[in-house]
Amino acid sequence: MVPGEGVMTGYRTPEYNDLYDYADRCASEGRHGEALEIYEKLSQINPGDDSLLLSIAWVHRDSGNIEKALQYLEQILEKELSRKVFTGFAYDELVRFYRETGEDEKLIFLCERAASAYPNDPSLLATLGKACLRSGKADRAFQVFSILVGFDPEAPVYHMDLASAAVLSGRFDQAEKACEEACRLDPDDAHMYFDRLSTTYLEAGQYDKAERASKRSIEICPKNPLYYCSLGEIHLKRGRLDDSRKAFEEACRIDPFSRSAFHNRLANSMLRQGHTIEAIDEYEKAVAADPRNPFYYLSIIGCCEALGDTERAERFRNLGLSEGVLSHEK
Repeated sequence: MVPGEGVMTGYRTPEYNDLYDYADRCASEGRHGEALEIYEKLSQINPGDDSLLLSIAWVHRDSGNIEKALQYLEQILEKELSRKVFTGFAYDELVRFYRETGEDEKLIFLCERAASAYPNDPSLLATLGKACLRSGKADRAFQVFSILVGFDPEAPVYHMDLASAAVLSGRFDQAEKACEEACRLDPDDAHMYFDRLSTTYLEAGQYDKAERASKRSIEICPKNPLYYCSLGEIHLKRGRLDDSRKAFEEACRIDPFSRSAFHNRLANSMLRQGHTIEAIDEYEKAVAADPRNPFYYLSIIGCCEALGDTERAERFRNLGLSEGVLSHEK
């Protein structure tokens, strides 16, 4: 086949699949108008082809017509929700879109509809539960993950999802029990489960519990440097700067090849907590460990300028220039 008018007028009896393939090729090459013209022609021939409607939605999306793309996806979704067997192509696209755009309420409404239509589908319930967690609807998430645990009590991931929902809904005892059950079911990954529990406690502002869970992960897996970084960030949240540095230094001892990354991570965390002077010291350590990374110099320069320390900023700018990682343009 050739592009242009010949596609529509030069072939009296084109094969449906051949024409579809050509439209797909047009779409992949960015010829959206041509692809759309062919897809719509094919849609008149076979209006019940959901994959074709999905292709039309993608072309509208790729050409920037998001509203039109959503209209087609919602049209397909209505058909999907009415069937005995859930295909979920449009559903998956809409979930991805709402996640990317941060439209949590629309995402939850979509997930609730799908879960209501197919209440025994664990994947739909899991997506609903995670959407509820993301939007702060912790009580609903707890309900959903409790159902999933009932569906499959041997799945550690459901227990950990339940633990996260329990933390964020204030059910701390149940969170601990759920995490312990996940560890019992999958002892090899127990350190990961306690690390996740610690992170969730930290998000909820439960620093004592976060620290306790973090230390459990370190007890189980003392050679993982990232767990010491996590512990260091908990100390930082609590204002314990010396303890935070010690935890990060231990991470550096375990993995000296990542010293620069660890010091940079601590510096960024300090900066977020308002400890600009201390952050500069950590950025300096990052530069010492990896003098070829321009971002470390830029971070120091930005901090120094924010503090009005132009002399120090200029010193590191000149150092970056001498290393050949910064340009003379400011």
